[in-house]
Amino acid sequence: MEQAADLLKHLDVDKHISVHDYPKLIFLIYLADWKSAIERGSTISGSDWKRLKWGPFSRDLFAKIVTYRNSLAHGAPNSVTSKIDTESAMILENIKKSYMHYNYEKLLDLILSTYPMVRQSNEQSLNLPALAEIYKKDFRKARERVGA
Repeated sequence: MEQAADLLKHLDVDKHISVHDYPKLIFLIYLADWKSAIERGSTISGSDWKRLKWGPFSRDLFAKIVTYRNSLAHGAPNSVTSKIDTESAMILENIKKSYMHYNYEKLLDLILSTYPMVRQSNEQSLNLPALAEIYKKDFRKARERVGA
């Protein structure tokens, strides 16, 4: 599991982040975790995700975001140095470039259309690596049906 501070550094989070930005950060890290689960079979954050009515949520990730933000507000440096591996950094960079500019509503629409959110019911755990395996099998079956 990557340190939340390293994930947030890659998303350019600084001390000016507000409480209103937390859902967007959670959504962006969820997208990075989902992409990583599909491509590598594991998540970047190592967070325990749960499907809620309004989107994915991770209690431990939320707590780490609050702690990180509070440490920045109290003068802790936001060092550029990061311990994230190259593949994780590339995934985070791709997510940041693709979706950071989305407003909350557009990002929520995207999030709610992802396979884990469509497949799981409210309050269910989101085991992203396991769901990625099912997703890949379902995708292959669908491709075979259309003769691709």
